[in-house]
Amino acid sequence: MSDLTNPWHDLMAGWPKIEVGYKTSPLPSAYDDAITNLVRSFRRAAGTEREALQGAVQAERATPLLMYAERMASLALKHKDATRILDGLAAVAMRGNTPDPHDSLYGLALLYDSARELSQDAQLLFDAAAAVASPTTARTLLAFTRERAPSDRTLRAFGFRKVHDSTRTLLYQEDG
Repeated sequence: MSDLTNPWHDLMAGWPKIEVGYKTSPLPSAYDDAITNLVRSFRRAAGTEREALQGAVQAERATPLLMYAERMASLALKHKDATRILDGLAAVAMRGNTPDPHDSLYGLALLYDSARELSQDAQLLFDAAAAVASPTTARTLLAFTRERAPSDRTLRAFGFRKVHDSTRTLLYQEDG
């Protein structure tokens, strides 16, 4: 195993214990921090090391990365930190060649919106993530900003809205 697959397997060993409450746990959580360390290493890694990690991320184990991507969109707003957008996009890129790359669209919509909210160039951020993604995931990332109609990139199109939490921090929440 590569240096990156070991931390991934360690994270997955603890996943069943935290899965139920992770999506709604306070931002950031210790699990967010652990995934952040891994996605930042992934972004810096050489191609073969990235591919090894993408191979280790099996489709049924990609859920934490998708939840993490959604959480990073909210954390980017909370701290006005575009690095969190890159972290979320890198988590999507880590998924490798999963059977349905469209599973990541909800997270991509939130990350796209947070980039716009922070006056960042969303296409540039998505392009950076596509550069480290598998070909299938890269196509999904690039198509989101280049081929999807603007009305199909909105929070409303994906059933989300922005809300303020108890500290008046702007976050994302599912409608309904």
